[in-house]
Amino acid sequence: MSPEIPPQSTEIFRRSRINEHGHTYYAYRHWLTDEEAGREALSRSPEFRREDLEEMTVQELELVEIDIIRDFLKRPDTQEAIEQGRMTLGIIKPAVNEGVNFPKNIHSDHHSARYIVERFIEPAWIPEGILVQFAVPLSPEQAQKLYVEHQGKKFFEDLIDYISSGPVTFLLLYDESGRAVERWRHIMGATDPKQADFESIRGTHAPSLEHNLVHGSDSRESAAQEIGLFVEILEDWHDFLQSK
Repeated sequence: MSPEIPPQSTEIFRRSRINEHGHTYYAYRHWLTDEEAGREALSRSPEFRREDLEEMTVQELELVEIDIIRDFLKRPDTQEAIEQGRMTLGIIKPAVNEGVNFPKNIHSDHHSARYIVERFIEPAWIPEGILVQFAVPLSPEQAQKLYVEHQGKKFFEDLIDYISSGPVTFLLLYDESGRAVERWRHIMGATDPKQADFESIRGTHAPSLEHNLVHGSDSRESAAQEIGLFVEILEDWHDFLQSK
């Protein structure tokens, strides 16, 4: 059975994606410079009233959301799901809309990530199986940890530059049968777009092997390691937000 995020947390997730203009919010660093200085975050209590949420800034909501995701990933039932192959990590890379065959009205990272989710992932993976969707910029150092197995290869530097060029969307995906890794890799398509099924993400939109739009763990073991790296990235982003 899928580990469940409490309903109140779901409301916080929803609210934290809305900025003052009503647009979907993804965590660009320069957006945070306009937040009111010295504003204290509200209590991290799970009992938030709707009125509390409405009063919170985007930055405060982002901090609460990170706390919830971290707590969720530390739970024994979540760890068990990861170990049993019922959960995997998916990544939508930056500048997805630079791929081929994209709708002309998609011009930004968050719009293209949302397009990938709605066009490819939700139809094949009911929304309830998408446990977490969180976007955050990657530093080159974090990108190097993600792709450490490619260190020393001729394309390594280009790969690091590519994935750290803008916000990366992380997805925690759940499959009750224990085939989460295989299921996500099928949706992504083969690493080389030329060999990918045309109905897959890469087969439809990836322009090249180097810019293949998405990333997925290749085994249960790597899924566990990469989810651990995701926690580290959340910690770093949490510290950055608190420093603003």
